[in-house]
Amino acid sequence: MKAKFIVLALVSILASGTAAQAQGQKVHTRPITRADIPDQSDKEAKLTLDKASERYRTKPMKIDFQIVMEDTKTGKKEMTNGNLVVKGDKFVLSLPDAQTYFNGKEEWIYVAKNNEVTVTYPTQKELQELNPSYILNSYLGNTTVQWSRDNKKSDSFYTIDIYPAYKDKKDYYKVVVKVNRQTYDVKSIQVMNRNGVHAHFTVVKTESKKFDDTHFTFYPKSYPGVTINDMR
Repeated sequence: MKAKFIVLALVSILASGTAAQAQGQKVHTRPITRADIPDQSDKEAKLTLDKASERYRTKPMKIDFQIVMEDTKTGKKEMTNGNLVVKGDKFVLSLPDAQTYFNGKEEWIYVAKNNEVTVTYPTQKELQELNPSYILNSYLGNTTVQWSRDNKKSDSFYTIDIYPAYKDKKDYYKVVVKVNRQTYDVKSIQVMNRNGVHAHFTVVKTESKKFDDTHFTFYPKSYPGVTINDMR
């Protein structure tokens, strides 16, 4: 299983849930039907996601995170730690086995053990699997946003459910986002997929910093002997 934000994001991709929380989620044992997906959004819930998404779009930051991928059919889990530097559409994603650079147009994926980098023009779908700002923005499309049944005023965070339109036949059928009530920082993003493989993205630490645009570009000259696979 690949550890990527599929949030809708990280959305992360894009935070307090751990592997134990991922285990506790209800799993569908039958095909998803139209009745499983609400068709009316809650305005206040959407406004909360707007505020959370705005933070990622307007404030450069570094995010340390953990991703738990769980195959609910086999019980297999994969846990990965990493960090994400994000500035608007640009980002650098660092995972144990690879680094991904996106400068707003090109994506460079560098694998250190092979000293090899692959460069592409990523699709919108691919970006949504990597950048929590894309994950959060995707609900602005043909989706339904509602307060979760687990949303409690006594909690320090909001809990919001996102459902894709049934007719769109997305890979996921539900996304659960937790947002800090005071700062509107994303606490966690969990993506529940139709194939039974769920992704839980947990923010460990968030740090606001300034980053020059050059930070988001991969420079082959800095990696002597690197093999470049140009797929553009």
